Amino acid sequence: MNIETKLALVESSQRIVGIKEGMFVRFYEQSLFGWQQWVSKQDQLQTLKVLRKKVKKLNGREVLYGGP
Repeated sequence: MNIETKLALVESSQRIVGIKEGMFVRFYEQSLFGWQQWVSKQDQLQTLKVLRKKVKKLNGREVLYGGP
C-alpha cells in the first residue's frame, strides 16, 4: 500500500486506523493522534514514538506517523 492510499484511508475513516507494515502496526496523522490520546488513559500501555518524514510523492509534505 502506498503512502497516498494510507493517508486517504486514515482521512476517510471516523475511527482509529492502524496499518500493518511487516510485523508492526503504524498509525498515521489523525489516527496517530487518536491512538496517543486513548493510550495516555491506559495505565498498562505506552505511547508510541512519533516520527515525521517529508514525502517527495506529496510535494514534500511532512507526514506524522508512529510505531514501535
